[in-house]
Order: sequence, then C-alpha cells, then structure tokens
Amino acid sequence: MFNIIRILSFSSLIVSLVSITACSSTDEIRDAYDLGMGDTVKRQYWIIQSQQKKSDDKNYNIKYYKIQSPTDVDGVKFVPHTITVRTIDV
Repeated sequence: MFNIIRILSFSSLIVSLVSITACSSTDEIRDAYDLGMGDTVKRQYWIIQSQQKKSDDKNYNIKYYKIQSPTDVDGVKFVPHTITVRTIDV
C-alpha cells in the first residue's frame, strides 16, 4: 500500500511540474498544483476504501458485552448505567 501511495504522489508531482512549465502566471501555477494534489487525495481515499472492503471478507466474530457500572466507588456515587464493550475475535 505504501508503494502505491508513493507512486501516486510521485505521479501527481510530475503532473504538477508539467502543468507549471505550461502555465504563464502564478495563479495558473497554483490552480494546476491544487488540481494535482486533489487528484492524489482522491486516489488515496479510494485505495483505502478498496482495502477496507477486502478486509471485510475475513472471518471474524464481533461480540458485545454489557457491563453494569459501579454506583459507589471510594465513597463517590455514580448514576447507574450500562457500558457496552465491543470485541473482535479473529
């Protein structure tokens, strides 16, 4: 994954440099740079999304445990409430 991100960042740098040499004003240079960086961010987002989809295919169990909180700890009184703890068994 790190290599893919590095390659995408490098390609965005090249696109920005090519755009810079073709531009005549600093506003056009800034716009070209922003477009290149925006494309990199979008690509990284979709890489992460696809990796998370792949990780969903794994078999694991999610369990929820409900724990009643103590109402008196060292003389301090708390409102009774339930804490839910999520665990993942791989």
